[in-house]
Amino acid sequence: MADCTPEEILTKISLGMLRDQVVAAIGEPDAMGGASRKYRTPSIYRYGDIELWFGPRNLDTLREIWNERSEEIMKGVGRPDQT
Repeated sequence: MADCTPEEILTKISLGMLRDQVVAAIGEPDAMGGASRKYRTPSIYRYGDIELWFGPRNLDTLREIWNERSEEIMKGVGRPDQT
């Protein structure tokens, strides 16, 4: 999925999706991070320059989409322009 543009990724996923739904929509991530000894499941999936942040851990839903290249939040829970 790394060959897709951020805009193409955004057309296939939305905030609130479960981790399995995201993987079904855009495939396995290029990299994963945010895991620890206490929390073994990674909270960040990376697709090219796009990072997908999941949480809170008890819900495990997509809560933020971050563009690493432009260093900005593309979509995030609680932003006034995102409903």
